[in-house]
Amino acid sequence: MVHWIKKYSLLVVVCCIQSLSNMLFSQESGIGVYDDNGWSIILPSPDSRIIYVSSSEGDDSNNGLSEESPVESIEHGASLLRDGFPDHLLLKAGDSWILEQSLGNFKSGRSVREPMLISYYGGGERPLIKAEKPLVHVRNEHRSHLAFIGLEFYAFKHDPNSPEYVSKNGVSGISFIGSSGENLLIEDCKFNYAQMGAYTTGRGRDGNLKNFNFRRNIAIHSWAGDSYYIHELRTRVQGMYISGVEGILVEENLFDHNGWNEQVDSAGATMYNHNIYMSTQNPGSDKIIVRGNILARASAHGLQLRSGGMVENNLFVQNAINLNVGYHKNTSLPGSKAVVINNVFQEVMLMDSTNSSYPRTASVRGIGEITIPARIENNLFSHCLNEAQFGVDDYQDKWGFGGKLEAKNNIVYKWTDKNDQPREEWPDPERTIASYHQSIGKQASTIGFLREARKRPLKTWWAAYAAQTVNNYLRDGYNMKELKK
Repeated sequence: MVHWIKKYSLLVVVCCIQSLSNMLFSQESGIGVYDDNGWSIILPSPDSRIIYVSSSEGDDSNNGLSEESPVESIEHGASLLRDGFPDHLLLKAGDSWILEQSLGNFKSGRSVREPMLISYYGGGERPLIKAEKPLVHVRNEHRSHLAFIGLEFYAFKHDPNSPEYVSKNGVSGISFIGSSGENLLIEDCKFNYAQMGAYTTGRGRDGNLKNFNFRRNIAIHSWAGDSYYIHELRTRVQGMYISGVEGILVEENLFDHNGWNEQVDSAGATMYNHNIYMSTQNPGSDKIIVRGNILARASAHGLQLRSGGMVENNLFVQNAINLNVGYHKNTSLPGSKAVVINNVFQEVMLMDSTNSSYPRTASVRGIGEITIPARIENNLFSHCLNEAQFGVDDYQDKWGFGGKLEAKNNIVYKWTDKNDQPREEWPDPERTIASYHQSIGKQASTIGFLREARKRPLKTWWAAYAAQTVNNYLRDGYNMKELKK
């Protein structure tokens, strides 16, 4: 079995429920067996059917059962998978396909330990799915035990820089709408101009979607035309949207430049579009973890955490509003709470937009709209590009939505006041992401850092471009140690 894994270089996952917990929040959200490099492990079962797909070497008249006889099309390969079985669909690394039709509601795996897998075989770059439709578009159905690992979704007709650009309509890579089920893993995938279609708006006919795990992915440049002008049918677009999901792990991803596009007049930055939006309707805030992510240059918010949860050791960069906790217009689900610890917020800035009219917001904030009980501790707010209103807002609202706030041991420097003077005990408070990037021999700029981070290859973990590494460098400038939970 080990030889099988080495031969085909397959990224795999064994999905298992863990009950690890800390003071308030479970450590994992439905998945969590990893190798020494932090990648999920999946092994085929004795009765797994493994289908190989290659656009360069395949033929749909082949049986697809070996690397030597792959089928050509993703659609045909998917048709050979069996619903309810731990079958694997492997796309050849380095190959590309134009996906004109979605695989639709697709199929389920057998169990949390035996998921159905779409991944890759061979060496090279991620298999490139040039998407005109979502690869999988589950709508109002029950689908469970699915893993997507090591794929790239590129909305090539939605990229203004592409010679094939024709469409302002947003494209999702994977979407679950009004659907139920459990145990969904997306890992080491790249979403380029394609929204991570976790419209995982649960509450399907058989209940919520449970245990959604989004790990070590790259989600960039999601936008949609007609999102900028104010009217009833305007488009709202995120890097990822999650609602009605019970058990969420969003870990060690890069979200950059989502919700807007400065090259398109109708897609400027607005207050409605974000890197990640989690609605109030995600039950069980103690099972929501957002950890170790880089959340950069969103249209408005780096993270809208309406439902509460654990936000730990993330790096927020050049967002107008970095983090909202709760919602002032309607209540979150009973028992919702939030813990926000060990995060770094850098270079908050006004929305980058083509003009300053509504619905563009002039807010420049660290953490705001705290309307549920929240502990905000050991966070660093530094080097605002524009003058911010606040680091942590003690939110009070006439409708009674203000949450109980415990804020302590946070450092705010050159954020609300660019003339802040450093404390004597701070060895190097002028550290920035640009100086970090220069310290590892790269271009001394924030944008340079983000551009390099987006290049991370398949099954490669660049510790130098991990949120925790950068955060430690920045915290060291203040003698600020990571808080142990």
